[in-house]
Amino acid sequence: MPRSFLYIILVGLFTFTRLPLAAQTRSENVFGLPVCTEAETGQTVAALTPIFEALPEMDPFLLEPEELSPLVLEHDALASLFWSEISPSLPACREARSVADNLGILLNDRLIVVTMLRLAAYESEYGDPDISALFSESVDTRAARATDYYDGYCGVMFAQGVPPIGEPLTTCTDEEVASDVITTLNDAIENYSDLNQQALEIQEDDLAMFLAGYDALSNDFWEIIYPNLPACDAAANLSFIVGNIFDQTLIVYEFFLLSRYENEYGDAEIGAQIAQSAANRAASVQQSIEFYFGTTGGE
Repeated sequence: MPRSFLYIILVGLFTFTRLPLAAQTRSENVFGLPVCTEAETGQTVAALTPIFEALPEMDPFLLEPEELSPLVLEHDALASLFWSEISPSLPACREARSVADNLGILLNDRLIVVTMLRLAAYESEYGDPDISALFSESVDTRAARATDYYDGYCGVMFAQGVPPIGEPLTTCTDEEVASDVITTLNDAIENYSDLNQQALEIQEDDLAMFLAGYDALSNDFWEIIYPNLPACDAAANLSFIVGNIFDQTLIVYEFFLLSRYENEYGDAEIGAQIAQSAANRAASVQQSIEFYFGTTGGE
């Protein structure tokens, strides 16, 4: 993959910096939506169940490394279908949106895991064994989180029906906005901005290291920041949006690196498909940030 192509796509990845919660004016307040009716709940379960049931049939840990690349395409197709068609078509009610958001994050994690498994094998054979070890460690962390999520939240949800998510969250107070965890969230956003700026000068040989940086940022967000955020509306909404943007950007970098390895050592046709998906996802990341935050450049 020529560096010029990589640069053109990466320059489209929007860079954003410190965003106080008060600046979040365009995101959908999930917790302010009406409670789903019985009919809306049925519509939600009918739409999401096929996606949910497909996940156990796509276990990457049962496959040899060379079998993982086609599985990446399957996971990518499933996640893309969910985000582009199924999620936007769900009822605009509280439980439907909450369930959809959480299932979407699970799909992201599954896609990240299977792609990183393949990359770990490629790095071990053709690249940097130390980076391969980092990728393998990340796979273990993400797979455990995805399994807990699948067996817990999603499993209970589909076994017992879509549960109510409680009363609407309260408006964030000044004290909550000024809390240490919100400061940490803003620091993570700034780190994301710094990585994006540095990536504009990236060389292909540095791509794996940059990917490891985005992976650490995403993992820290879901493991450390997200569980400790204040239970107020703007924090919940903004953090979910930011977490999804971190994950989608990570997938873009995974796909660029995987397409390079596929072109050089694997299946060039798969490499071309993955590169095209990376370009599409990079454009979607930019569109998402423009939609939610209404800007296309730093502060």
